[in-house]
Amino acid sequence: MKNAQITRQLFFFFRLFRPLVAGVLLAVVALPVGAVELKTSDGNWTFSISGNVNVHYIYSECEDSTTPTVAGGLACQGTLSGSNVSNISNGLLPAAFSFGVTTTQNGIDIGAHLGLYPGIVANDGGSPNLQQTATAVGTNTALATTGLDVRQVYLTFGNKEMGTFTLGRNIGLFGADVILNDMTLPGVGVAGGSSGAAPANTTLGSIGLGYIYTDWLAQIDYTTPEISGFSFTVGIFDPINSIGDAGTTAGKKAPGIHGKLSDTVDLGGGSKLYFSVAALEQKQDHVVGATTFDYDGTGIDVREFLRRCRQQAQLERLHGAGHLQVRRSQARRELWREQARLRGRYRRRL
Repeated sequence: MKNAQITRQLFFFFRLFRPLVAGVLLAVVALPVGAVELKTSDGNWTFSISGNVNVHYIYSECEDSTTPTVAGGLACQGTLSGSNVSNISNGLLPAAFSFGVTTTQNGIDIGAHLGLYPGIVANDGGSPNLQQTATAVGTNTALATTGLDVRQVYLTFGNKEMGTFTLGRNIGLFGADVILNDMTLPGVGVAGGSSGAAPANTTLGSIGLGYIYTDWLAQIDYTTPEISGFSFTVGIFDPINSIGDAGTTAGKKAPGIHGKLSDTVDLGGGSKLYFSVAALEQKQDHVVGATTFDYDGTGIDVREFLRRCRQQAQLERLHGAGHLQVRRSQARRELWREQARLRGRYRRRL
């Protein structure tokens, strides 16, 4: 697949500072990065807002409609009408408007966060990120609306001595580091769902081309205090249903479990090495007729990230396994992915 991508991005970041005078007076300064911060007159509460709006024209030259397809392949395929597709869409990042409020009470830092991530394409047929069929009612048609992805609704409390608790919906631990450091994050990357008749909210970036996507989960986590660059997070998350399981999905008896440990080592001379290991485990249950099915899904990812002056390199290794049990018989599937990339001045030109 060849993608000729003409992109124009417009990011807005704002920052407000200085305490409120009599509760209403503010000084406003626009900066390239940062967030709006509004403080109450007594300084006890801080309200913030940040976000971006990005718009891309994406022109994709897909494979011919007669080209054999590969299960799980990410190359787009044309139709009998042709192989070229034009879309105007977000890139790998959706637009974002994030709101936060923080305070310190009795030595405990408390915060709450709401993140709204709308798209710009006409896609109101369900999930804004799971691509809808071209014939689905309400997708990419006149008088439709875009999808709103409410990814973040969570609260935090803790401090540097006791660690931090996070409760609510936020990015998962497994696979988070690699996508947050993907060099295509501010761009387009692989067009993915934006190379068809019913575009999704976002493109794929490098998802599926070296790493698999993390997810945004309802979770309860605890993170230890950082000690010489080392920290550990462990928690539970709301077990999600597997896409593609046959029969009827059953309720889960136990939550999913995930954890992550990370360490940052200062190598001197402006060089740092970051290392992390994240894992998750969840049970799936479903029923087909009179037969019950259950299997355990597990995953682990290991990431090394080296920053040396203006150069950066990262290596991501993933391993996933699932066990399907039907009257003592079982099947096993595994996936290994590796990714390595260098990032320097090129990244800052995106």
